[in-house]
Amino acid sequence: MKTLIKFIIVFSFIITYQNSYSKPIPPGSGAGDVPANILFLLDNSASMNDTITAHNQAVGQANDVVELSDGNLIIATTTYGIVKVNSDDGIKDSSFAGTGKFKGSDDPDCNGKVSKISRALQLEISSNVKNQTGEVIFALDNNRIVSFDKSGNCIDVIDATDAAWASSPPDKPYKPQFMDIRTIDGEDHLFATLIRKGLSGPNKWGYVLTKNLTTGHSKNCYVDNTESPGHYNSLRIRHGKANWVTFDDGNRMYLTTGGDIFRYALKEDGNNYCVDPAKLGSDSKRYHKTSASDCIDVDQHCHAVVIKIDPDDPSIMYLTTWSNIGGGQFQSLKITDSALIPQLPDTIKGVSDSRQSASDSILFFKKSRNMHVTSSNIYVVDEKPSIQKFDKDENLTWLANIGVEVRRIDGAIKAIRAVVSDSSFTSG
Repeated sequence: MKTLIKFIIVFSFIITYQNSYSKPIPPGSGAGDVPANILFLLDNSASMNDTITAHNQAVGQANDVVELSDGNLIIATTTYGIVKVNSDDGIKDSSFAGTGKFKGSDDPDCNGKVSKISRALQLEISSNVKNQTGEVIFALDNNRIVSFDKSGNCIDVIDATDAAWASSPPDKPYKPQFMDIRTIDGEDHLFATLIRKGLSGPNKWGYVLTKNLTTGHSKNCYVDNTESPGHYNSLRIRHGKANWVTFDDGNRMYLTTGGDIFRYALKEDGNNYCVDPAKLGSDSKRYHKTSASDCIDVDQHCHAVVIKIDPDDPSIMYLTTWSNIGGGQFQSLKITDSALIPQLPDTIKGVSDSRQSASDSILFFKKSRNMHVTSSNIYVVDEKPSIQKFDKDENLTWLANIGVEVRRIDGAIKAIRAVVSDSSFTSG
């Protein structure tokens, strides 16, 4: 009996002592009365910049993208060459061009020409090319324009050996700068702006080479001083200084320089379309960019960088801009004779930021490089890097990021943001 009494006394003492020094319920546990204090420790070694995205999904910095009829994408990248990506799972097609990437060849094995693409700057697509069945992709770099099919088989090359390519001194050659493909009266026309490299100021001339892809006819659209003495010089200089050039359904060419947009009349010339020299003065127009610092304006556009005409409606233009802090926004415009009228409810879409977009209301751009417009979607390529997909509805609703590479540090930041936004951790 004495032993039992001693045991009860010792047990009671232990319980009392333990309760006196026990810790309270941890903050943030859902039952405490104060938010949790959370300490995050991050590795700051170089390995945190390592990519954790699977190699067969990594795209890196893209320069341009086109959408195939089956929804899959052809993407011009700075690291992997030109690749084909499945739109459902984002996995690159390892069989594309035989090696998983198209870079052309130093050998004259593409219709007798060298097809090497050092760095594809632009892509375009056509399904109405002479002697070809199916879709044909066109890739432009600083030396040539190369066409290939959706499997990555080279078809043809447009380069300085082409009759429509203007001759120039060997040390100051014409080089392709911009490219556009438009369907005009049932035929697909390629327009390419070529400029003289290695020159500056009034000597940095440019002109348009055009090719009717459906008939195969090419033409040099160079305007000289005998055709339009008062205006030819300003046009060739604007070609040389242009930030972007695009075309509509055979009536107008638009180019950007200094943030403004210039409009020129086209004319049919045999099987091709060129700027009409006779209308350089009477049917030219300069659309001035807005002076509003926030780019909010009812009848003027943002500082123009990339511009594209809607393939289904030549009265609609899409524009990306770079803001004063190095980012950019996105807007759609209604083309009239006197103005470019912003169409979005908030005039512009997105804000300047290097973070990846997360939704239509959390939308960021960083120095756009290119844009691709289809009948239902719009893709914007920028330097975050990212390819962003939008629905071509009235609001240009954001749909997804494509081919974004995630680093270890990005994964850590995402996890931390998830924790600090969890109310069970941040509230009592």
